[in-house]
Amino acid sequence: MSNYRVYKANKQGTGSATEWQLSFKGQEKFSPWKLFFSIAKQLEKDANGNPRFDWDNAICVKMDITDISEIIAVLEDQQKEAGNGGKIFHQHGTENKIINFIQNREHGGYFMKISHQSQKGVITLQQNLTMGEGCALRILLQNAVLKLTNWGYVNKRKNYAPKTIPETQRQAEVQPQVQAQIQSQTDSPFQKAV
Repeated sequence: MSNYRVYKANKQGTGSATEWQLSFKGQEKFSPWKLFFSIAKQLEKDANGNPRFDWDNAICVKMDITDISEIIAVLEDQQKEAGNGGKIFHQHGTENKIINFIQNREHGGYFMKISHQSQKGVITLQQNLTMGEGCALRILLQNAVLKLTNWGYVNKRKNYAPKTIPETQRQAEVQPQVQAQIQSQTDSPFQKAV
């Protein structure tokens, strides 16, 4: 499991921390890689005066390739905002999660806001990213896409190993096809007429 965290605490105690987590679950047959995005609100400081964050009650979203690609497009300056109408929408049962990810050129970076609507109500958290944090995130998300699609990634698991056919088996499978093709050409009425 790998993660990238960005902490944005402030003196008012209204900051947040985000985490992008790429995890591998080997028992998954078709797609063992998963990318999760979490955002947690800032809590009161600990005994040493350091800010704490409420990871136990963080908003967590499982990101798919389309979600990731929308965010990459913003990070690469291909579009101003991610998603349809500036929103990446997730629905699970009666719960909705909306991610807004936009360029924030006024402050030299990016702005994201995540809303979670459930039976308990609506929780909204937000965070600004610097250009540098955005660069790191872009590289990590691009690599996550490679792993999620299994492109450019070799794994020793049987279902991810490339299928190779021994040369003798390939010749044995191809030889009858070639012979049949040659035979059909010699049996052709056009061949006999010549």
